[in-house]
Amino acid sequence: MQVLRPTASLAAQYSTKEKPVYINASKKLIHCGRETTASPAQESAIRVTGTVTATAGGDGVIALVQRIRSKRHTYFLNTVNGVTKPQPPAFATNVFVLDRNHKGEEDAIIQFGGITQVIQSSLTQTVSMLDSLEIPFGNFDTHLNIHEEFELFLMYQPTGGIWVTLRKLEWNWKAVARRVTPASDWELITKEAPKEGNTYEFDSIQLPTWNRRVQDLWIEYQIAN
Repeated sequence: MQVLRPTASLAAQYSTKEKPVYINASKKLIHCGRETTASPAQESAIRVTGTVTATAGGDGVIALVQRIRSKRHTYFLNTVNGVTKPQPPAFATNVFVLDRNHKGEEDAIIQFGGITQVIQSSLTQTVSMLDSLEIPFGNFDTHLNIHEEFELFLMYQPTGGIWVTLRKLEWNWKAVARRVTPASDWELITKEAPKEGNTYEFDSIQLPTWNRRVQDLWIEYQIAN
């Protein structure tokens, strides 16, 4: 039986925090969104709900998959033999890679949060995610320069079929901060959280691909530096 493409949408909501991008100097973290999972969900940097209405005979599953292109540079200026360079070097994925947290036995599951939702023929189903960001910095760092871009895909797999993309949402966050010395207070020069003006949702048939996970690349970077 041929299954027709479902109707779908992605709706985003943004952090209710007055200042969603902020620095916790004592914990040496720069945040976007809520600080811990114990904080209210409404404080998350972004909350997204995907809504899908299946066609007749369109039983299957839906899920969200997210990719990230990350540039994180937290550093101090180190002068050796009269030459000043940032130390350590920047972390950059350069291309979009899979954005997944470690989830024990679910570690191999590509869906965001390891979540899939069953959808039944001719009925409507939703799948949701929320995301907040935090980047650590060192005791001696005096510069923070963060820019992370995200692509969130609403996916559908009819029973016995393959995964296809229904909708795509693009979002990002940026932060630039400086302090004169490691003992000085931080000044947040740029602090851009996801919001209506920099988040874009549209119909898509693009299938997300990747060759690495950002978490694995980040671990490799920390070991090397």
